[in-house]
Amino acid sequence: SAELSLRPDGRPSSQQALIVQLGPVRYGASREVALQLKLPPQLLMPGRISNVDLRKPLLEVSLLTQPVDGACPLFLQRSEFRAMQVPSLLMEQLLPFPVRLVLDNDLEDFDSQSFLQHAAETFGVQQHELELTRLLRGSVIVDMHLKVEPARAASILDEVPTPQFRQKMETAMSQAGYRLKSLAAPGQQVFRRLLQTRLADALGSA
Repeated sequence: SAELSLRPDGRPSSQQALIVQLGPVRYGASREVALQLKLPPQLLMPGRISNVDLRKPLLEVSLLTQPVDGACPLFLQRSEFRAMQVPSLLMEQLLPFPVRLVLDNDLEDFDSQSFLQHAAETFGVQQHELELTRLLRGSVIVDMHLKVEPARAASILDEVPTPQFRQKMETAMSQAGYRLKSLAAPGQQVFRRLLQTRLADALGSA
């Protein structure tokens, strides 16, 4: 592989080109290439993200192929990937401390205000510091995130996997008329990556 800069001076820029030679691929087989993307600055700004920015390409992939018979023509396939097509990028950057609850209830009976009130009390945060991200069917799947600073989020997320916290949440949900099936905090993994990134930045600056 080779990395090319699109700047005349050859220095790194926000627009980089990477050329990768995959080699021969048999018919019916496949090759996988993993890329790590970083969100551009306009998607990291606080507040509402414009539709224009969400639709701007993050990555353009051009695949040049040719059959084994050298006399055959070359084929060019091109695809673009946008931020709105990779929601996990936005989730980790904009909603850094997610929590998921699965309730054994019907979605039609779900009262968001009552749920948030009891959930916030259990997490030990103000109701405005807990925000619903989405609701899904399959019993009731509630995705939400903590809108607090990292230190508080770390303390809260450390307690979520414990049996004591689950019992506490079960009691709170029961008082609100819900039956808790499961409780997960994927925000813990995101928080670890956040700490690793900050540590790497600190070591790089030292």
